[in-house]
Amino acid sequence: MQRAAISVTSNIAEGHGRFGKGDFARHLSIARGSLMELQNLLEIGADVGYFEVEAIQAPLSIADEVGRMIFVLVKKLGSRQMLPRTRT
Repeated sequence: MQRAAISVTSNIAEGHGRFGKGDFARHLSIARGSLMELQNLLEIGADVGYFEVEAIQAPLSIADEVGRMIFVLVKKLGSRQMLPRTRT
């Protein structure tokens, strides 16, 4: 879980340091994947009894908010290939 959490912020920082918007968007996508990995690990930890379900609610809520912020940033960068596809 520590590795996944550190990967989120590290990929955002690395992408921000790149020269192109595409590189930044790609690193944001990787950060979002690490965030989802962290959420999954929290839920698995609760399922197997490492955590109380109530104890993971706040971290999951924060992770949801961070995920939305990453999504908005990718959208503002104009990188449509990084956005989830929607059916029309």
